[in-house]
Amino acid sequence: MAQQAKPALARDPFREAVNTAQGAATIARTASSADDWKLVARRWRQASQLMAAVPSSSANYRVARSRSRQYQANAAQAVQRAAAPPPRQARPPVPPRVAAARPPSPVAQPPAATVSQTTPAGPVRVPLVRRAARLSVVAATFNRSRTFPVVVDTGASLTMITQEMARSLGIGPEDYLDSIPIMTANGLTRMPRARLRSLSVGGLEVRNLTIAVVGPEVPIPLLGQDFLQNFEVTFAQDSLVLKPHPVSGG
Repeated sequence: MAQQAKPALARDPFREAVNTAQGAATIARTASSADDWKLVARRWRQASQLMAAVPSSSANYRVARSRSRQYQANAAQAVQRAAAPPPRQARPPVPPRVAAARPPSPVAQPPAATVSQTTPAGPVRVPLVRRAARLSVVAATFNRSRTFPVVVDTGASLTMITQEMARSLGIGPEDYLDSIPIMTANGLTRMPRARLRSLSVGGLEVRNLTIAVVGPEVPIPLLGQDFLQNFEVTFAQDSLVLKPHPVSGG
């Protein structure tokens, strides 16, 4: 007797589009050549087409329509970046003759991020606060003082907090270290960076962490790879499992 074929899993174009858009944004962060930007443009177009395929019966239909248009605009921006001529190499100026000067004092570098664990050694199972559009949300404590829900985003290189969160933590423009260009779903923007004394999830704490303070173009805070790279990350049905990397002996 012939075996009955297993039913195919239902396709979720909205989720596929979100994943493709995250991939486009990740590639754009390090894109430096015309081929890089052409790849970014293709990914944005694929994400736009997937959003356009979301059926009208879906709860995400209205959001998908808007994002499809935005992703097309992002693709157009990437095409422009791919077509832009490379910057001309300026001839180095002839250095003027100057008297010998004392070498400048070295600039103090911020301390490197360090990891500590207040729970028993081994993997830590962090319960999910909720799921948002199939993304995992956990509670994170900033500077050992304020706890906020954050989306676990393994595709984000930096942890990102909102301006409202920054104000509640006492972080203002005078505390910004610098600003960096970041590709978001709404296009390329610049975001200031600031330093956290500590960030902890489930009793696992990373100290001296540099994070980005985002504007309304990123309405939700993200837990990024600057924190997650310190752990082996596993997603369970109702929890996030974090296992600190072993410390190398020296």
